[in-house]
Amino acid sequence: MLTAGRERLYLRRFYDRHAFNPEAIGPADLDRYADDFSAAGAMRAGFEIYRAFDQDVIDNRAKLERSGKLQVPVLALGGEASFFPSTAAEMVGEFVEQVQTAAIPRCGHWIPEENPKALIEHIMQFTGRS
Repeated sequence: MLTAGRERLYLRRFYDRHAFNPEAIGPADLDRYADDFSAAGAMRAGFEIYRAFDQDVIDNRAKLERSGKLQVPVLALGGEASFFPSTAAEMVGEFVEQVQTAAIPRCGHWIPEENPKALIEHIMQFTGRS
């Protein structure tokens, strides 16, 4: 009820709050996202990701007990202006045997929008295609 009819306003604030460069998600992008999130049930579905965190912890720990750590190499990226780079190795390392982490420069939470070139470079290097 708090966001119905105000999706654009909510999303702009949400994107800006977690961005290094708020202009990376421009007006046309925001229009598209606001249109999509204006559909019946869309905002609720988006909020469900956060409501599920507690259950995710339970499910992930149960999977870890059953199967052990993931054995394939994992690349964990976070924007240097976000919280993630300082905790990535520890967080992901709980569930993954081989984790490589990197902080993407000039970037907050929205890596593909804020620094797509650096994102692609890290993926290419990680996959051996650089």
